[in-house]
Amino acid sequence: SKHIVEVPADEEAHLVTWLSRRLDAQLHVPNLRSLGYRLIGGRQTVVADAPTAMLMYEGPGGTRISVQLRRMPSNRDTGFRLETLAPDNRVLQAIHPAVDHPPPMAFYWADHGLGFAVAGPLARAQLLEVARVVFRQYSEFTGPAPRKE
Repeated sequence: SKHIVEVPADEEAHLVTWLSRRLDAQLHVPNLRSLGYRLIGGRQTVVADAPTAMLMYEGPGGTRISVQLRRMPSNRDTGFRLETLAPDNRVLQAIHPAVDHPPPMAFYWADHGLGFAVAGPLARAQLLEVARVVFRQYSEFTGPAPRKE
C-alpha cells in the first residue's frame, strides 16, 4: 500500500485519520511552523514491537526532524529523557542521513497514554524547544485526561 512509503502533508486530514486508526489512539499533527518546521508527511513504522506513527518535518536549510508517537498503555507519564541516537539506528538513518550536523538526538516522554520521541540533528536546546512545543500542543489537544484503568 502507498502508506508504507509516506502520506504527504497535503493529505494531513487523511494522515491523521489513518495513523489514529492504526495506533487505535486519537492523534493530531503538531504544528511546528513557529519554529520554522513544516510538515512534509508521515508514515507508520514499528518501534519496540509497537505500531508507531512517524511525522516528518523539514526546517531551515533542509534539516529534517521527526516526531514519533506510539501507544503506551501503562499510562505512566514521564519527564523528558534525552538520548543520543546510535549511528546504526536504521529508522533514523532514513530520515537523518549523515550530514554535517550534531549527531541525531531524541527527547522521549510519555503522556496521556502515548509515548513520544522527537528526534533530529539539532543542538540539545533546539531539540528541547521542539519537544516542549509538541508536549504543550498535545496537552491542549487532550486536556487533563481522565485516567483509564
